Amino acid sequence: MTHQLSAGGLREWLAGGWRFWLDLVFRLVLITVGVLIGVLSLQLFMVPFEIAPTGATGVAVIINSLTGWPIGLMLLVINVPILFLGYRYLGGWTIVIGTIYAVVAYSVLLEAVVPFLPTDPITSDRLLNALFGGVTGGISLALVMRGGATYGGTSTLATIIQRTPKFG
Repeated sequence: MTHQLSAGGLREWLAGGWRFWLDLVFRLVLITVGVLIGVLSLQLFMVPFEIAPTGATGVAVIINSLTGWPIGLMLLVINVPILFLGYRYLGGWTIVIGTIYAVVAYSVLLEAVVPFLPTDPITSDRLLNALFGGVTGGISLALVMRGGATYGGTSTLATIIQRTPKFG
């Protein structure tokens, strides 16, 4: 039996299809802007003073301070196993695809923006840098989460614990 689509049904389908794509683009823009703000926050305020934020990014900053290894690369290495856990416990790729995009974009941009940033710190006050980094980092995370993703790391682990009946 074949299904015929009426003119009204076609309009509804197209309208729904456009809403899907518009929503997807909106979410990607939110995630991208959030990631960019997060990268600038980390590179302008935190890294020059070796201030380690929380979670996987903080671990990557500490490793960078001790070894000189790139923060973006360390962030990818830390997040790969966590993303696979997210895939397994959060219901597949549809749940973690936004987070994969955010993690990869964040890791790549962390290294890509360095040549374009000023070499001198914006302020020499360590406390102000921590404050500015925390506020802009919070705005960044809010945008990324509003887009339906996280930066991976401890955010993904917390979501796994929350949604897994054995833990939550």
